[in-house]
Amino acid sequence: MLPIIHYFKTLYYHIIKIILGVILPDYLTYNHSVCNINYHFVWCTKYRKPVLTHDKDIIKIFKEICQQYSWTIKAIEVIPDHVHVFITTPPFDAPSKIAKLLKGISARKMFKLFPCLREDLWEGHLWSPSYYCGTAGTVSSSTIKHYIDSQRLKECSSQVLSRMNSGVSLVTFYEDEIINLP
Repeated sequence: MLPIIHYFKTLYYHIIKIILGVILPDYLTYNHSVCNINYHFVWCTKYRKPVLTHDKDIIKIFKEICQQYSWTIKAIEVIPDHVHVFITTPPFDAPSKIAKLLKGISARKMFKLFPCLREDLWEGHLWSPSYYCGTAGTVSSSTIKHYIDSQRLKECSSQVLSRMNSGVSLVTFYEDEIINLP
């Protein structure tokens, strides 16, 4: 009699998991919990030096780290002096652990991939010790994704203003940036 009860409990569990997966596709399901935990991380390079010029390599490194720890990147933006990462994680990973792993592993891989970074940064530290972490509790995920995507435009507009003040023509700036923008 006991194996039959266990069979029905297991069947019931799988049916509920399938229903939740169909109704709530963005949610993570575990044996005894369903969750949707999203974190928005921002951190800067040491001394705010604009050394992050290889966007695709940096994004690839972050994707590898997140895949290794079963985290999902929802949005990422690499700006020469800081990084925005919006990820979904399981409930058992603390935000401080996530930031520590993302910053530490990415710095080690970046120094290995680009040895000249050690010369640009004093003491060989890529990231500043601080970071920002926000949850998507009161703001929708799409709002945070939109904010992260808009950071590239904000950076470009500040460069336009600085070039206007320095006397560089806007036509030249736009010709340069159109080629470099993804």
